[in-house]
Amino acid sequence: MASVRAELIKLIFHYYNMKFKLSELEKFNCSGKRISFISQDEIFDYILQGLNPKAIKGVSNRSVYYWKCKQRPIPLKYLFDICKEENINSINVKSIHVNGGNFICLPCIKNPKLFYLLGLILGDGCLSISKKSSNRRSFHLQISFKSKHTAYKTKKLVKKLFQIESSVYLGDGCYNVCTFSKCLIILLNTKFDVPIGEKYDLLRVPYIVMRNRKVIPFFIKGLFDSDGNIYQHRGKPAIQLRQKSRSFLVGVKDLLLCVGISIGGPYYDKANNSWLLWSSKISSVDRFIKDINSLKYTDP
Repeated sequence: MASVRAELIKLIFHYYNMKFKLSELEKFNCSGKRISFISQDEIFDYILQGLNPKAIKGVSNRSVYYWKCKQRPIPLKYLFDICKEENINSINVKSIHVNGGNFICLPCIKNPKLFYLLGLILGDGCLSISKKSSNRRSFHLQISFKSKHTAYKTKKLVKKLFQIESSVYLGDGCYNVCTFSKCLIILLNTKFDVPIGEKYDLLRVPYIVMRNRKVIPFFIKGLFDSDGNIYQHRGKPAIQLRQKSRSFLVGVKDLLLCVGISIGGPYYDKANNSWLLWSSKISSVDRFIKDINSLKYTDP
């Protein structure tokens, strides 16, 4: 019983815990806001506990006390100063905060649900920054679905992963899941290579997916759930994935080969001005249905 409890505690500890290099965190400076973090890192937290508040200029003893207790996030500037002083090149982060208020939690980088969502975003989603006034901008993620049920399931998934709320709006023949969060948009853009705005020319398979074979099936599952389908072609099942970007599909084809699934393409569809991966080969379709389409760990 004790071992089960220990594993549960370990699971809870690591559910919200994403590793960053300092060079990755530095990209959050581009937001124009004060970005701060709550760490979940044994080495950094140990150093923080022994930190002398007088060693940091312009910071009160009370602020350092709250950092140590994880009651307030550490501004990026001071986190950098501490890491550079102690020769720390990477750090595990639990949450990102904007101006000490709005925040997102960060799921473990090995969480398969995270990569399923990433597939949905790169399949039929987009990151946008729109100007609301002379000095304010709106950052939001939008993913479109034909099914109302799938849209609300994805809303729950975003909540589970990042602890932020989304809204579902009825669009032109679809349901749009919209999440307004500057932290999330910066995270997806800097850590997961999701482009902001018109994405066709910039779309690529994220490097973080290519280097981790275990998450590839979940990423592909998300892509096909948003932009692909299985249908009957001349009396037998066929699989296809359609995109505007040929280079992106070349990358997806390589991912499919990594998990043992051979597929043809990319083929150009002149009528729809798009590219597609396609196969009706029995061995490929059967393996896709078994290893990708049947995945059940995508529910919130």
